Amino acid sequence: MPRKSHDTFTNRLKWRLEWLAYTCVETVSGILPGSLVFRMGEILGAIIWCFVPIRRRIVLRNLRIAFHDQYDLPTLQRMARETMIRTGANLFSATHTALLPASRIHEVISVENQELMESALKDSNGLVLLPSHMGNWEVLSRMNDMFPEGHQIGAFYRPLNNPILNKRVVAQRATDGSHLFSKHDSLHHVTGFCAKEESLEFSQISAWDGRAN
Repeated sequence: MPRKSHDTFTNRLKWRLEWLAYTCVETVSGILPGSLVFRMGEILGAIIWCFVPIRRRIVLRNLRIAFHDQYDLPTLQRMARETMIRTGANLFSATHTALLPASRIHEVISVENQELMESALKDSNGLVLLPSHMGNWEVLSRMNDMFPEGHQIGAFYRPLNNPILNKRVVAQRATDGSHLFSKHDSLHHVTGFCAKEESLEFSQISAWDGRAN
């Protein structure tokens, strides 16, 4: 369940406006070519890098922790800027692919060494996938057709604080039959899912909610 929010008139109005903004962006992104949407996202990321110093400091701090003493400050600053730009591109790309028909998912995602995945599913009870976070993770919950027949994919997600938007996004991610697990769900549900020889993917759907934790 999404984190409990105060159901006040102000919050309901805010939630509606956020939902409307997201829906508009998603609709426009779905019409435009994917390459153009990606480029627009890069531009947005560059703007955020220039004009939102708090986000810049957070990214730089995280990189300094991750690469302690491996790189000098100018290199880390360049990496931070590239990260911000790529994040903007990923966010916009996610809105582009959210409404893609299932028949077109193969156009934007492919699986390398698929025989390894098929072998793992054949010889074990379930399979856990750990995809890279720096990508269009939104589309990964729509990979059902890429798994051997008879298997279902499940995905972890982080609920949004906006309950109206959260309902929409969760429904979209489950469009192709994926089973979604909130980070607040009991792990017994997850282990039970894997025990049925299903595939579990660690993903999340929190991209449009800066307050989600």
